[in-house]
Amino acid sequence: MNADNSGGYIGGNGTGAAYCVQLTGGYTGAVISNNTLTTQNNGPNAAIYSQNWNGQTSVTITGNTIAVTGKGTSTTWDLLTGIELQDDNAIVSGNTITVNNNGGYDTGYNVYGISYCQYSPRYHTYSITNNTVTVNGGNYTVYIMDGHYCNVTGNTLNSNYFDVQRVRIIHHRL
Repeated sequence: MNADNSGGYIGGNGTGAAYCVQLTGGYTGAVISNNTLTTQNNGPNAAIYSQNWNGQTSVTITGNTIAVTGKGTSTTWDLLTGIELQDDNAIVSGNTITVNNNGGYDTGYNVYGISYCQYSPRYHTYSITNNTVTVNGGNYTVYIMDGHYCNVTGNTLNSNYFDVQRVRIIHHRL
């Protein structure tokens, strides 16, 4: 699947974004598996955008090859990521994700490989294992804003900035 929004722009509210797959809950048992997902533009971008705003969600994302190119900014709604998870429960395993920020680097830009950085209600429990994630032009390969009982292990993580801070989970509760 290829989402090419060649123009794209930074709108401050996420408009102009290109998504290969967008899911809006509620749903359970959704599976995104064994796809090649490529998306590129000059603005915000996500290959997979999954959110629980309209009800409880559970998704499994496995075995995909994801390539995302766009422009990172400091505005949360202008996000550049391979996968944005706003789900109640998610399993992300065995994916190869590459994210390229063509807008230059800044420590405050929202550029990630796998993320939960846009608020949605309820608790968020994630298992993120055995992925290969490369982020060019961003701080974190995995960024979870408010995770509960998250497992982020066995991944190969590459970033050309802040190699020590490749994973960040905020408010992680056990």
